Amino acid sequence: DSDVTNDWTTYMWATNIFNLSLKDTSNKVTTLSPKSVAVLNYQLKQVTFDYSKLPSGKYTATGAATDTYNNTAELKLSSTILHDVTPPVVGIIFEGKPADGSLVKGLENLVITLSDDMTKASLKNITLSGGPTSDKVSVGWYSQGTDKYGLNYPRIFPATDDASSYLLTVVAMDEAGNATTKTSRFRYVPNNLIEFNTIKTLAVGMGLKTSDNQPLAYLRTNSIRKKDGSLITGAQTGTLTVRKDAAFAVSMNGVAVVPGDSKDITIDFGQGDGVLIPIFPATSGNVGESSFMIELPQIQ
Repeated sequence: DSDVTNDWTTYMWATNIFNLSLKDTSNKVTTLSPKSVAVLNYQLKQVTFDYSKLPSGKYTATGAATDTYNNTAELKLSSTILHDVTPPVVGIIFEGKPADGSLVKGLENLVITLSDDMTKASLKNITLSGGPTSDKVSVGWYSQGTDKYGLNYPRIFPATDDASSYLLTVVAMDEAGNATTKTSRFRYVPNNLIEFNTIKTLAVGMGLKTSDNQPLAYLRTNSIRKKDGSLITGAQTGTLTVRKDAAFAVSMNGVAVVPGDSKDITIDFGQGDGVLIPIFPATSGNVGESSFMIELPQIQ
């Protein structure tokens, strides 16, 4: 206030009444008193208002100051205050419904959805934990459109019962800094899963054969068809993964994989009549059980 003097008459023209009026989109007006008033010099004060407890919304703000002679000045802010105190809403969806408690067939069929009433929300972190070996992995994501996201495929083993189910944890945040953590627990199997019976063999790190020259332990398939009904033929590149709690490394088609590791493997499906692939321990003398998985992510 330029009328204020810097002598014994200072109190006569002091500006000491302040308020801030906030009007929302329904024309409801809330008037706030100062949170603090700081004297910067005898003619200048800094007044702070706190509107953090107001509901989320768009507000127009008008500030008013009154001096001791009851002179009042008002100033309306030219821009709207966008006040967001509501965290974003996260959905973890499988086949159009919440995934929690479901048997999810293929993580590629999970969809993460985001919504926020005021500002743009974004994903910050996704982790997948649990499963038959109590794994915990960070999962990447990609956009499937506006506020819809798919998961980059982590290499995890099936979990068909509640005791070994997976827990997906999604963290999202909006532009105002409001955060949400959403969890969903579900059982899981890969899409187009083919399960084989338990294979029993000797604890010898080489491919043994029977008296009629057949592999002692092997993986055999009949003809396998693609989604369009055509046969899978020729050399196909996949991944051999051995579960981390396996008792021994697994050797298949010249590729040895230790527990907890994955390696590329080539399988020749020939003319589509099926395959027979010898399988044996990569080392001798280990007794126990080893679970492994073969993935063919892209069929040529």
